[in-house]
Amino acid sequence: MGDLLVLKGIIKDYGSTRALNNVSVSLKTGKIYGLVGENGAGKSTLAKIISGSVHADSGDVIYEGITLNYLSPQKARELGISIVHQSGDLAPNLSVLDNIFIGNEQTRFGVLAKNAMRNEAQEVLDNFSVEMDLDQRVEELTTAYQQITTICKALTVDMKLLIVDEGGASLDRQDLLKMFEVLRKLASQGVTIIYISHLLDNVIELSNEILVLRNGNLVTTLDANNIDVSQLSKHVVGHEVVMDSQPRLLADIIGKKERIKLQDLAYQGGKHGYTFSVREGEILGITGPVGSGKSELLRCIYGLNPHSSGSVYIDDTEVTGIGPKELVKKQVAFVPEDRFYEGLAMLRSIEENISLPNLWKLPGLKLNKKQLTKSAGEAAHLGKIKMSSLDQRVTELSGGNQQKTLISKWLTGDYNCFLFDEPYLGIDVGAKMDINNVLEGLASQGSSVIVTSTEFSDLIGLVHRLFVMVDQNIVAELEGDTITNHNVVTNYQSRLGV
Repeated sequence: MGDLLVLKGIIKDYGSTRALNNVSVSLKTGKIYGLVGENGAGKSTLAKIISGSVHADSGDVIYEGITLNYLSPQKARELGISIVHQSGDLAPNLSVLDNIFIGNEQTRFGVLAKNAMRNEAQEVLDNFSVEMDLDQRVEELTTAYQQITTICKALTVDMKLLIVDEGGASLDRQDLLKMFEVLRKLASQGVTIIYISHLLDNVIELSNEILVLRNGNLVTTLDANNIDVSQLSKHVVGHEVVMDSQPRLLADIIGKKERIKLQDLAYQGGKHGYTFSVREGEILGITGPVGSGKSELLRCIYGLNPHSSGSVYIDDTEVTGIGPKELVKKQVAFVPEDRFYEGLAMLRSIEENISLPNLWKLPGLKLNKKQLTKSAGEAAHLGKIKMSSLDQRVTELSGGNQQKTLISKWLTGDYNCFLFDEPYLGIDVGAKMDINNVLEGLASQGSSVIVTSTEFSDLIGLVHRLFVMVDQNIVAELEGDTITNHNVVTNYQSRLGV
């Protein structure tokens, strides 16, 4: 099994920040390599250099024995290098079929061969055993199915090297296993795969070898068959990682004011109404597989998805269907699942993004630049954003620091109700701990918090109560020391028929 790709002494600087420092590695044909590291370790930069969208400042990229002096994204595709970016690279207003073949359209006698493209796209989907409407617009899909669309796009070209950057971040276990099956099949056919993820258990499960980046340095290469998550976490961060797993006591919030209250609230197209409340100082978690309804419920609470019946109350005032603009004025904050399309202005600065929710408060829309900068700086500090300055563009940040920026937007005002939809997608264990510290701080100040996560282990030790949602049903309500992996899995399996 020969070397497909050899990197020698790769160095990349962004201003005064060194993203990659003398990285050298050889990748063999037909093997699956996990690439792990904290946010900002250099994973995405390395992937972009290999795929031609970023050029190294020094060092050699040797592909199939040939040194590539200049590599563009188009040239990379011609050489058989494909990448599935963390942000998806999809055209949201076009159909699934159109997105799969953008830049790779098939023609016959100068006319688009639509039937041939449809048949090929359907064959790729069948390999996933995934049912999707090829004519549906991408913006109407969940994040999980947008990711599947991106992977299908990569699978329609003749590949020798496939880079998957956080491809499984929002997939449930069933869809993740389908994706792994396809990736393993590709590897068996001689395709080399680089799989980038912060979900270390998934990386171990899929990979043959694991490359660990830390602060731009390739610190070690590990045999995936001889390491566990705890050991890999230590390699990633450089020290032991201890996550708080002590249960939160429901007694701490009993008798406190009900801040968020739902009365038989049903979202349009949903099967059921939901009735529950969240008290001052409480963190309520909702977990469930992709498509279980947890994201749709939060979006309905915030007026982004229409409701079909029922009511929402904030501090005993009915706010059903009034929309995000008015809910912001009532101190309700919402962090969406998709930070790229809905959460952030990627080409704007950190300061501009953090300031956005509070512009409506300015008298006559007269900007007090000094005050905005001061508030943004304080929020960035609370959110523990790693940045060169407040003027840095969000697109230049790592995924974890982008997510921290999205959360920090809501740390500048007097918000007391927070809705977090999948805040842990695509971020490392250190960033998760920072975000959990923010959520705990909000609750300690009396705010009410609802947080969803497909990865239920993210919520254990954080929440006072945990709803398990399957097929739009809340099948279990766990609290205190009953919030365990075993109890969550048991409820999953009993309702999914596993």
